[in-house]
Amino acid sequence: VGTPTISLWGAGDPAVTAPLGRSHKLIRRAELPCVPCVKNECPRRGRGYVLDDAHRECMRLIQVDDIDAAVIGGARSVSP
Repeated sequence: VGTPTISLWGAGDPAVTAPLGRSHKLIRRAELPCVPCVKNECPRRGRGYVLDDAHRECMRLIQVDDIDAAVIGGARSVSP
């Protein structure tokens, strides 16, 4: 339907399940060596690659500034 969307991604593979279309903005931290992952629960425990705890590190590393920039950028591209 062409509705602009912004989605936050952990270790999942957006090539498989991301929304289709050009109006979709994907936010993720893909530089972690465990990405992509298809598990429903994070199998990693203990020390993370960046954070002290590895559990859901891929989601916890997403910064508010990344989300803010996507929302502001998306709002500018939508006409009333």
